[in-house]
Amino acid sequence: SDRRHDCDVLMDQSCGDKHKHYRGLVPSACRCLFGPDFALLRPEFVEWRPRALERRKKTTAVQRILITFGGTDPSNLTGVVLKKLAHFPFHEDSIESIEIDVVLGAGFSYRKEIEKQMRQMPIKTNLAVAVDTMAEYMSRADLVIGACGATVWEQCCLGLPGIVVAVSENQHVNAAALEREGVGIFVSAALPTDEFSAALDQALNNGQWYRDTIARCGRLVDGLGVGKVVEVLDEETGTG
Repeated sequence: SDRRHDCDVLMDQSCGDKHKHYRGLVPSACRCLFGPDFALLRPEFVEWRPRALERRKKTTAVQRILITFGGTDPSNLTGVVLKKLAHFPFHEDSIESIEIDVVLGAGFSYRKEIEKQMRQMPIKTNLAVAVDTMAEYMSRADLVIGACGATVWEQCCLGLPGIVVAVSENQHVNAAALEREGVGIFVSAALPTDEFSAALDQALNNGQWYRDTIARCGRLVDGLGVGKVVEVLDEETGTG
């Protein structure tokens, strides 16, 4: 919403008051599709949604943490998060019960460094690369730590609370809006220790926050955005 658009339909799936932001930037007749209702997700997330939401009804504590920063993660935030988890003061009983899944993209350049870190982790840590089963990974996770990109809508569809890292300047507004919606905790890309530790402590030890966040995630994104957008496009082109 920082430039003019000459279009018949405009879709912006991020949170916030988009009608105000786009005022004067689109033609008066433009149909505006704003918000996570229109998030464009692959079909497998809708398929996994019932199982994931049902599983979360029985989840009382975080036992499986998923770390995913997209296809390339050029700043190696994955490694930064692993280092912080390695030094986080987990309760002794948590060390035995918590497990970490690290999912790297095909374009990730620091795999050897990550593998070295994993061997030194006090918590069981698993590695997967270029997976095509992200919906399954998210469904069995209890908490995700990752970037504030399209992955956020995927995790919300599956009712998965997250620590959301804004890895670029244009993600800050949406990350802050997501925090206001109560579906995650926003942490800056610098990942300051105090900020990250406070976020992780809340996710692990505040049961009420965790249960509330699961519910809010599931309500925010239903995973049916593609169909809603296609329906509008069909109406606009007369092919519906």
